[in-house]
Amino acid sequence: MAIDCGAGKSKVPVVVSYRDSLLSDGLVAIFINQTSNRLTISYKFENKALGEVKEGAIDIKPNAKVEIGWLEGWNFVSGDTITVSHHNYRSFTTRIP
Repeated sequence: MAIDCGAGKSKVPVVVSYRDSLLSDGLVAIFINQTSNRLTISYKFENKALGEVKEGAIDIKPNAKVEIGWLEGWNFVSGDTITVSHHNYRSFTTRIP
C-alpha cells in the first residue's frame, strides 16, 4: 500500500520492492531509480511497534538500484513503513505487508 503526498507534482520515480535478507530474518528494501538521471532521495524508515525511526538519503545512479537492509542498519519486517521524498517530486509512503 502506498500513500502519495504532494499535490501538483509527479510521484518520486523510484520503485520500492523487497527480498528476503541472506544475513538475517528480516527483509532488504530495494530502491529502483526509473529515470535516466541520478537521484538523491531522502528516506524515513519507521517501525511503530518498536518505536524506531531512521532517516537519511541515498544516491541512486540512473536506471539503477540500491539495496538497504541489516548491513546498512535497518532490518525490515512486516508493518514497517518507508517514506521516499525528493524536492522535485511528490513523496510517497509504502508499508511492508
